[in-house]
Amino acid sequence: NLIINPAQSDTINKLLASPSQALLLTGNTGVGLYTIASHIIDGHPSITIKPTLATQNSSMPQIDIATIRSLYSRLSTKNNARRYVIIDDADKMTIPAQNSLLKLLEEPSDFVSFVLTSHNPERLIATVKSRLQHIFIQNCTSQQTNKVLDTAVELSDTERQQLAFVASGLP
Repeated sequence: NLIINPAQSDTINKLLASPSQALLLTGNTGVGLYTIASHIIDGHPSITIKPTLATQNSSMPQIDIATIRSLYSRLSTKNNARRYVIIDDADKMTIPAQNSLLKLLEEPSDFVSFVLTSHNPERLIATVKSRLQHIFIQNCTSQQTNKVLDTAVELSDTERQQLAFVASGLP
């Protein structure tokens, strides 16, 4: 397990230089998990999966087994180019979808990497989590927030304090 925050660009760049076959990015809502996942795959062919409503009558977005099974055919080409799959809000996968994902994680192609994001990783089954490199993205410290604000447009002291307060450690 690795713990970083969005302001640690050196650590993030090292991570991006040699990403794991399967990453799990976790952190508080608003910390930028999907943004970091997008930076990891920047410039590479990718497939992004996001939760959708199961039915029009449902208010709970989820990722179902059919969506994960569709990855099998999409990833089974003889293409040797590096490809990435981002599963955003992976904790929204149903249990059958998570079990289906296990086969892809257990028998990975040399040219396919997975990046999962989750604000509630405890909802992922243990066998899925055990196959992922876990990276916890912490909130920014107040010093890091102030450093970012120093490079922003000119701000009065009052504006700077207000923005730092509203950010609450989020990028």
